[in-house]
Amino acid sequence: SSIAHAAIDPASLYPRSLDEMISRSDAIVRATLRSATAATEAVGGGHRPLQKLRFTVHEYIKGSGPNEILVVVRPRDTYPAKATARSKADSLLSERNTTWDDRQALLLLIRPTRDWYSDWYRMPDRGWFDKVKDVVGGSGTFVFPRAGDNVQSVWEYSIDTLSRVWLPSNSAEVPADTAAMEFITDGAKTPHPVITLADFRSQKSDLEAVLKAGEGIEGYAGCIAGKLAREGYNQAHPDRALPTDEKTLDSGLASGAEVVRKREGRDPDATDYDNYWLTGVDMGLFRAVRIDEDSDPKNRYEHALETARPLPAGVYHVRYNHQHYSRIPCNYKPDDAYVAWTVTVTAPERTLHELFFDPVTVGTTVAADSTNDLLKLASFTDANGASATIKSISYEPPSAGSDQAGTVKLEVDPHTGLANHVVDIIELDGSVSLSLSVSDATVDAANNTLNWSVASQPWHDGDLLMVRIREALP
Repeated sequence: SSIAHAAIDPASLYPRSLDEMISRSDAIVRATLRSATAATEAVGGGHRPLQKLRFTVHEYIKGSGPNEILVVVRPRDTYPAKATARSKADSLLSERNTTWDDRQALLLLIRPTRDWYSDWYRMPDRGWFDKVKDVVGGSGTFVFPRAGDNVQSVWEYSIDTLSRVWLPSNSAEVPADTAAMEFITDGAKTPHPVITLADFRSQKSDLEAVLKAGEGIEGYAGCIAGKLAREGYNQAHPDRALPTDEKTLDSGLASGAEVVRKREGRDPDATDYDNYWLTGVDMGLFRAVRIDEDSDPKNRYEHALETARPLPAGVYHVRYNHQHYSRIPCNYKPDDAYVAWTVTVTAPERTLHELFFDPVTVGTTVAADSTNDLLKLASFTDANGASATIKSISYEPPSAGSDQAGTVKLEVDPHTGLANHVVDIIELDGSVSLSLSVSDATVDAANNTLNWSVASQPWHDGDLLMVRIREALP
């Protein structure tokens, strides 16, 4: 009976892109099947059923080798008794789909190596490879590439139209112009997608040109391989859910308030730090930071999404992008390698309104107004439910030589919208640098302004400020 590895439905495995299959292959041949036989191999304490397929090679499109090759199809299941394994091998052979056996095919192959077997089967002792290599070894021996660790590959079931490494000719007849031959690239689809031999060569050449462009760049080839694998997965899962998350913060927190902080694990193979950056409509209000005391990417370090300034109440959207260090050599930035964050900021009780205030210099007056987009979220609903808009905030210094205080002027329409309230100016560090009671203001009803006498200039060009309008305590 089988002692390991339950079968996986081939339809559940995503098809790799043709570019990825080309890049993974040690050899690509145009060949014709000569024979198919059953066999077994000794593996550890058991036996594995095999199918051996011999081909006559008409042409090596990639790599090189003899004119006759052996392809070994190796299921993952093993059996205690050799007789059981042989019976299973005979059964697998009889169940093979032989529809395409009489046609030329493009075969995308890899050569078995000690490391390849060890990595696939995770065997702690590689010595057993020396025993099995006599069964499947030789320069003309190939195996079909695996889909990945710990899964059965589509092509481990049979040689048929589900196999994306066996590309059968679309016609049993060979055209006079061989380059015009069409090969089926994905038999699982109807109608079958096809590619001509000429276009296949061109696609292979284009991929080789991409790889050649990165010659001499450490990790470049692996970066391209990772890119092809990721794009193949994304292509096969177009409707997958993209990563999202959310966080609630208090308004007015100091710059550097954490949205999320993560710790990267130890990676002795790391050649660089991962990259983190922000995109999205509110990207300027946040920042991506990396924290590492020893400046060594090989051991653990942290990275975080933080606020860049105090935030007024509201809902903010930012994408926290991530580029793994292995993708840096070829500058590959997957479109889906991010978390879309929704950050909800809530104000304290008794708050009527909050907004950004970025002062700019206007002559001798430090001021901001809604027309130059420096008052954000300027409109609000007042305590009586009526609409009100803050038009401008400015500081007017005293006249030259005067010993009088300067004036903070707040223009709000209507001016009655702030009755019985307090206006707080919040600094980058979250502290309240100026608190102005509306009841202390001089009201200019004709111009919709509230004026306060302030001894010194309360803010400067370039300050990152926030305004909070709250109900005055009784």
